[in-house]
Amino acid sequence: MTDTTTIHGKQSSNKALPQTGNDNNFAMMVLGLLSASFATLLGLRKRS
Repeated sequence: MTDTTTIHGKQSSNKALPQTGNDNNFAMMVLGLLSASFATLLGLRKRS
């Protein structure tokens, strides 16, 4: 038995799923971390 998939009438024999969304975007991660840290600091400063 072989692993075949029929999509729009075409057969494909891929054994692994496509790797979508696995891009490591380090710059966006750092930017998000800095924004969360800045927002936290502003929130703590207002309460003091």
